[in-house]
Amino acid sequence: MMGLGMKKAILLMVLAGLPFFFASRVLAQETALPTPPPLKVDYPLPYPGVLPDSPLWVFKDLRDRLVSFLLFDPLTKARYYLLLADKRLAAGITLINYGKNALGEKTIVEGEQYLQLAAEQGVRLAEQKPENRDYLGVLTIAIAKHQELITENSVKMGTPSGLQNSLRRLLENQQRVKNLFENKLQNLPRK
Repeated sequence: MMGLGMKKAILLMVLAGLPFFFASRVLAQETALPTPPPLKVDYPLPYPGVLPDSPLWVFKDLRDRLVSFLLFDPLTKARYYLLLADKRLAAGITLINYGKNALGEKTIVEGEQYLQLAAEQGVRLAEQKPENRDYLGVLTIAIAKHQELITENSVKMGTPSGLQNSLRRLLENQQRVKNLFENKLQNLPRK
């Protein structure tokens, strides 16, 4: 049998060792690296102006179509299409924030059609003149920002499956266009 002194010595050693046991577990947990948040694309969107739920929207839309018809310079027209796409995206996000999800989603889809026009125009420009390479770079960044915001807001909206499918198709289409641009940038002759 153990004596009383021996039991006290063992108990004292166990109690003295417990803080080291728990400290090693706490230190192991504290050294785990946190997951970094996803990087945000640095591309500011313009102020949307009149929103589609306004009675004045008809006039704004008519003006936008008229201006795009009257522009003849391909680079200016491509930049204008990109501006319209950015404004429609900003308007759609604003509508979603106001709780008008269906109208916001419709506005975003219209804006992405303008982005598609800007992309097609950009590819033609780059094939004609390699000095338009800078525009393709801007367009690639814009597409990445559009993808980021559409993904972010589709989650926020809790969209029904029909809307999710159209947003998913938009994102897939944008990824194809972005890949096309990256290939074009690599294949263009250097300045």
